[in-house]
Amino acid sequence: MDLKAHIRRRWVESSIKSASPSFADCFGVVSYNILADCHWNPSDFPYCPEGSRLMKDRHKQLMVELQHDINTTDVICLQEVGPEYFVEQLQPALLKLGFFGSYFKKQHGTQEGEATFYRTQRFHLLEERHVTCTQLIKEAFLEAGLSKDEIQRLHGHVDKDNVAIYSKLYDTVTGKTLFIGNFHSTFSDYKAIDVTTLQITATFQGLCKFAGGVNQPVILCGDFNQEPHMPGYLVLQDGGPGEESIQYLRRYHVKEQNSQDMKRKPTYLIDMARPCFQHSCPSLKSAYKEMKGCEPTFTNYEDIYGIVWHSNDKQSTSTVKKNACGIYATDPEKYGTQFFKATLDYQWLLGFMLITLRSLITVTELNCSENYTIFAQTARSDRWC
Repeated sequence: MDLKAHIRRRWVESSIKSASPSFADCFGVVSYNILADCHWNPSDFPYCPEGSRLMKDRHKQLMVELQHDINTTDVICLQEVGPEYFVEQLQPALLKLGFFGSYFKKQHGTQEGEATFYRTQRFHLLEERHVTCTQLIKEAFLEAGLSKDEIQRLHGHVDKDNVAIYSKLYDTVTGKTLFIGNFHSTFSDYKAIDVTTLQITATFQGLCKFAGGVNQPVILCGDFNQEPHMPGYLVLQDGGPGEESIQYLRRYHVKEQNSQDMKRKPTYLIDMARPCFQHSCPSLKSAYKEMKGCEPTFTNYEDIYGIVWHSNDKQSTSTVKKNACGIYATDPEKYGTQFFKATLDYQWLLGFMLITLRSLITVTELNCSENYTIFAQTARSDRWC
């Protein structure tokens, strides 16, 4: 296939030499947020040319992207997939390439959702769960011992439209089982980071429960809507919130649903449900960071002021700052006022069961997108049965 110059990319190999896996034991995982038409607003993307806006126009280019090194791709996780687009274009196109997929639309009438595909020549689907994040949070509340009244009180605050797909796949090459989660957390213009963080933790906990425990090969893919300096990322990385994250989450008080509760002093989700913001998987790792030492420079790019497009534009970018790893850290309170460039998309895996062997380095800033593919290999471990 003649790939356009801006999407020609190279693989970066892992420095891990001890595994020495055979190529046949490896499998490839791709994850993208493809931007659903229901979220398309011309004012948000004023410099996006005609023919690259709606999904029906972008489909051809998306298929070119997904077919980059297609013979090494085995699982595809997509977020913000419109229901009509899934049925009419996406599913038929990927079926022709040997992939079977399932779809779960978001709740509350939102016209997009998640889609997970797997190569049928490599994997067999053994079990699948479609679940709302609200249900996962409720399960976490119950496990943490919250009372029925407390759960009811918090329901209106945490009830969002987000969903997840859990897939249990049998690998016909290795004879092993793999568990994939596909997930998109709430963004809400960074105005509900407490709920976003809880969704992330509950979704990971739910995936581990679906897999039968933390000693299983688990990969959680998706758009997490959390930058590496934010609590949702740090909870996955560290197993729970540090003091700085706790104080950060106390910026967001619970929105009470009845007049009686409104008379109380402000309460915070992190204080009412602290155990729900933790997990017990110290080997959980971000695939890209494991490869590169830090996350991608960005996976989300919003240039509504044309800063990149107009070289003489003097628009301030003070809301965006770099840290030592080159990650752009956004001030949530100023989101939407200026140029926004952030790392929000990840693939998390349990490190003692899976290792990242190589990743696909993608694009330049001028291409205004950065996503990635990982190669994962089941670890040679006596934990396998």
